[in-house]
Amino acid sequence: MCGRGVIGVLLLAVLQVGGVAAAEPVEALLRVGESLLGGVVFNTITAAVSGRVEATIEVKRAFANPYDPQCVRLDGVISGPLGVRVYPCFYMVDVDEEGVARGGGEWRWRHAFRMEGEYDVRFRLLVAGREDEYTDSQRLVVKGRGQGGFARPDFEKAGVWVRDDGSRFFATGLNAAWFEEGKREAYRGVFEQCAAAGIEMVRVWMIGFARQELEWSEELWEPWNRGYGLGRYNQSVAAFFDWLFATAAEYGVYVQLVLETHGEWGTEVDGNWEFNPYNKDHGGFLERPAQFFTDQRATIRVWARYRYCVARWGAERALAAWELFNEVDHSDAIRLEKAELEVARWHAMMVRYIQRIDAVPRPVVSSSGDEEYLMRLARRVPELYRYDIHLYRDDAAAILGQMALEWQREWGHVPLICGEFGVAWESGTEPEQMDGVRAQIERMLWQGRVVGVPAWYWFWNKAEEAGVFKVHRALAEVFAGWRYEYEHRVKVVVEGGKGARAVSEKERARAGGVVRSRVIVYDSTFKTEALRPTISAAAVSDGARTVAYVCDEHFLMGNAGGGLWQGATLRMARSPVLTTTLRARFFVPATGATIGSSVAVREETGDIYIVLPPFEASIGVVLE
Repeated sequence: MCGRGVIGVLLLAVLQVGGVAAAEPVEALLRVGESLLGGVVFNTITAAVSGRVEATIEVKRAFANPYDPQCVRLDGVISGPLGVRVYPCFYMVDVDEEGVARGGGEWRWRHAFRMEGEYDVRFRLLVAGREDEYTDSQRLVVKGRGQGGFARPDFEKAGVWVRDDGSRFFATGLNAAWFEEGKREAYRGVFEQCAAAGIEMVRVWMIGFARQELEWSEELWEPWNRGYGLGRYNQSVAAFFDWLFATAAEYGVYVQLVLETHGEWGTEVDGNWEFNPYNKDHGGFLERPAQFFTDQRATIRVWARYRYCVARWGAERALAAWELFNEVDHSDAIRLEKAELEVARWHAMMVRYIQRIDAVPRPVVSSSGDEEYLMRLARRVPELYRYDIHLYRDDAAAILGQMALEWQREWGHVPLICGEFGVAWESGTEPEQMDGVRAQIERMLWQGRVVGVPAWYWFWNKAEEAGVFKVHRALAEVFAGWRYEYEHRVKVVVEGGKGARAVSEKERARAGGVVRSRVIVYDSTFKTEALRPTISAAAVSDGARTVAYVCDEHFLMGNAGGGLWQGATLRMARSPVLTTTLRARFFVPATGATIGSSVAVREETGDIYIVLPPFEASIGVVLE
């Protein structure tokens, strides 16, 4: 890194080695008073709100490490209706898909204005050992709004997001964390399938082993990463993410970008520490992965990398959220050193940093596979907008409903998403057990939808075979025309019903006519325990329609359905649906196919009773 007292500046001679830019430093002294800033070219001087404005800024010198803001820093200084703010620029080298440079590097500025008005923009260059230098100011006019725009959470509606134009959607999602080969073709296929199925979000990792990480070791996969490494950002990777966000926007799909992963900062679970560029044995300066959260040198490096990410992709509409850490509970800092306070402080610091420089600003989230640890992290880091739970267990759908209640009681709303899920035994390949996977997908997607906790399936490589897109299409059809601004949960209960495992009338009478399962909280995780076979239900309404998901509780907890249920009645407490004649439509949750209808009965109390047709495992109900 360069210190502020350095008089000389290292110039960069760009060589072509194996088609990839490499750097050879050459020291030269700058003449006193010499201007380093040249002309500025904007792609437009008029834009709509949320429209991207881009500028290319001529900097007359090349630097030893243009990615290091302690050595050289270029910012856009924006004067507008709300005062002055600073937004970072970034250095880029234009490369093709193979990483071959098409020319020299240049400085860019990308920004999306969030309100109408007139803005004056000039650029400030900070170089070690020199006075700050500014370009002339350019007037930009921001007027009007287009369709869509950036998306942000609706804090009053669990799981609902709202776009700049006021349109809303439920945050249905799918993981597509990485592809090691044929990335662009593979991701385009995922986006196309998601758009067709009504999936709104895709979760993508920045990860070294898949060549999707900016700093990953230059010793891996040469010549792909030659000339890049710790503190020097791989321009092939950066160009890929440029393409990724642009392509996601074409399909109307939003991306949650994962910045750090547990394997990179761990030795026990999916450990990649041995290849990490921060590792002292690999050319870095950290002796243990856990030092990542406390070492000041690591913090400075991470700030620089996050600054680069915000500068380069902060104006991308398709970027919905920054995920600081995937499953931080599996990092060595938590698993081996029990450093929960240090990890919490790191999260709080990084959230504040990203929110300060991101102009949108976006939600900053984190994830865990341990429910109780996630709750502790939430209490210690209220700066995080949302907390993502990962559930790989057969009873995940039952746990999801219970977690929604727990978080509602704690915070008054549900800042929660199930960012990954699968069955307990699931891996990337086990086609002979696909029936169990399909059942898990159905109950997680439907239970998550009606309780307000979006659930995102993990194994994207078999999403089609597992029926993910089919269930999402069913959700999209059932909720077509939904009034998200009026969405709220509705109290429902199932009464009566006899099935292959139905309880006796005596047992039912002792239970007050309704028999349910219970959730018991043990030492560090939620666990479910069935009291006896019965039927579970949850529902959501938009004031004009109510949608309920009804299922055998043994099925909800990951078991096979218990045979045919008959004679059950769904009771909705004080339903807000005001039409005089109410009809209930019944459908198959896995496909959305209609299987019958009936007239609902409203009693003087306002409660509505719907006699359910015979069903096995689960059934969907639409009251309208």
